[in-house]
Amino acid sequence: MMWARGVVLGSVLAVVACEGARPDDEAATTAATEGAERRGTFVAGATPDVGVVRAGVQAVAVEGPRVRELTAGRDYLFTLSPTGRISGDGLPVHDVRAYRPIVRVVGTVARDQVDPKGMVLASARGKTWALSGIAAAGLREMLDGMPPEQDYEKTPFVVSLAARASGRADALDAAPVPLVTCDGQVDPTVRVELVSVRPDDGVLDGFLVRRTGGEPVMGPHVACERRGASFACTVDRVGEPWGTLELAGRPAFEAELLETATGARTPLACRTLDRAALASRSED
Repeated sequence: MMWARGVVLGSVLAVVACEGARPDDEAATTAATEGAERRGTFVAGATPDVGVVRAGVQAVAVEGPRVRELTAGRDYLFTLSPTGRISGDGLPVHDVRAYRPIVRVVGTVARDQVDPKGMVLASARGKTWALSGIAAAGLREMLDGMPPEQDYEKTPFVVSLAARASGRADALDAAPVPLVTCDGQVDPTVRVELVSVRPDDGVLDGFLVRRTGGEPVMGPHVACERRGASFACTVDRVGEPWGTLELAGRPAFEAELLETATGARTPLACRTLDRAALASRSED
């Protein structure tokens, strides 16, 4: 997710094993256990007490009675112990000592008044999460560095988190939910994602990106202001004018991106976020 003049918020990843002391000072035994946590997706095996944990291109076989408690296809933070054995598929076998489910929560964020590096997430489902971890601190730092004319008080975010026994949660990654998303009608690799940066949704900010496989490639910056029932947008590349775009304020509409220098026109199919549907996207 490209956001706010070059900040790639989606790349903020909290690796729990790398964290230092925690503000709620949990017991040393808990801290030691969590020090070995690794994020992965559980894949069920041939029997209920075996399976595989995948993390990108890496994979390990897991076994033990706790495997029966896991849900296939779900992401977790695992604490694993190597057994020294190799599975029939050639994977190293680990015992599952502990795990924490990862949930993706949609809501608005604010600075935590207790933890100077933490954030508070108000879920669209009405629950409040106190967030710690590298991603929470990174999100707070980024918000502190935003231009004064941008206010993310009501901007929805999606945060991947894992709850602790203490009641706080580790934020693993976070990204704003675009208010307007436009995809190329002729060129499907083109996308424009625009985030609301004012509580009244009167100002949008984002980028034109190309999705050609792998990580999206960031293109020109797009800034939009509400003009009546529509948005007028300027498109620039490192501060130099690049093009224009006009958006309608409807749930679904068509638009056209104009590149000023060449006259090239890119037709877009756009959709506006339905805020009322955000609760259905939150997993808490």
